Amino acid sequence: MRLRPTVLAMVPLVAAALIGCGGSSKSPPAPATTSGGTAPVTTVPPSTAPDPGTSTPAPDAETGKRLAIAGILQGERIAVTLLEVRDPVQITTETPFEPGEGDRYYALRLKVENIGTVPTNESPQTAAKLFVDGGAVDPEILSAVSPGFDGNPTIAVRGSLTGWVTFEISQNAVPQRLTYTPRAGFSKESGSWALN
Repeated sequence: MRLRPTVLAMVPLVAAALIGCGGSSKSPPAPATTSGGTAPVTTVPPSTAPDPGTSTPAPDAETGKRLAIAGILQGERIAVTLLEVRDPVQITTETPFEPGEGDRYYALRLKVENIGTVPTNESPQTAAKLFVDGGAVDPEILSAVSPGFDGNPTIAVRGSLTGWVTFEISQNAVPQRLTYTPRAGFSKESGSWALN
């Protein structure tokens, strides 16, 4: 078999590249050949080890589970607990507003604790998201259930807040999970709870 001149010219370049990359100067043993003069075909079983470049998301927690989540500043860390689900919210004379036609209110009671080393500000109205039928829904500004969370209050170290967040969803919608991302959704960490 004759090699083309362009291939012969490439051999020294490839060898130099391998040496520069720290490759061994020893050649691997040639594979055994069959009587026909061709190397046998070998198959490598697929690896069962996870790809180091990907991470497996943590499974969703259940109602009542307390999850610790980092904030965005040094020393910021909160714990969030999904305490209760109210579905649907019963509309009374004390309800500040009503859902649109064909919709219902779905409310979640959360406890947010500061377990970090510095005071922090938390706004569940911008940190919580409800995933319904594959899409994300933000909470209403005002909760249909009292007490709600007001604004973006400061939580002292070892302090906590408890309140309701309300979502307006269609009558037939099926909520799948709640996520909570501290600091108005800017933290790199989130907590997630299964809802069905």
